Amino acid sequence: RLVAMDNRVRNFIDRYADGIVVNVGSELDTMFTRVDNGRIKWYNVDLPERVEIRRKYMETRDREVNIGDTILDCRWLDQITKPQDTAILFVLYDMMKYFDRDGLRQFLDAIWKKFPGAEVVFDAKNSVAKHKWNRSIFSGRNKGSMLRLSIDNCTSLIYDWNIKYKILYDETVLKQEDLERMLSRKEAKG
Repeated sequence: RLVAMDNRVRNFIDRYADGIVVNVGSELDTMFTRVDNGRIKWYNVDLPERVEIRRKYMETRDREVNIGDTILDCRWLDQITKPQDTAILFVLYDMMKYFDRDGLRQFLDAIWKKFPGAEVVFDAKNSVAKHKWNRSIFSGRNKGSMLRLSIDNCTSLIYDWNIKYKILYDETVLKQEDLERMLSRKEAKG
């Protein structure tokens, strides 16, 4: 998933070399270092305590801004400076655990209202993967948060929310054959 996300961000940077990337829920993510073209402006957004940890352990580079605020209420959008005619991409890697369907819709609407035409990239589990994930959390095999949101048909869902949204990619990152290659056939189907 990380490689797929980096590739989507690189694709944006290839199209808009002087664009803006907003990494929502950045924690100690090093994506900026991995994809930087030397020209983009980068925002890391996370809870204030996480941004303080980031500042303590990671150097803030030129063209990089750290914003500490509550992510889900979207007040932090006002802290992003976007010149007219500059493309902007919001990256939500591993953030779906914080959203239910209505919460994601409100979040995307807030971005759209503040930055019409913005691009957003996120990873979401489908209903089968959500069920397997939640079952593994409940049984104690994995640690983490139970998922409240799954998306089986992103294009249909997003267009139902706002016909002005434009879907650039809607693809499965981890397919059944990938699972079978990594796991036994029984585990992959389980």
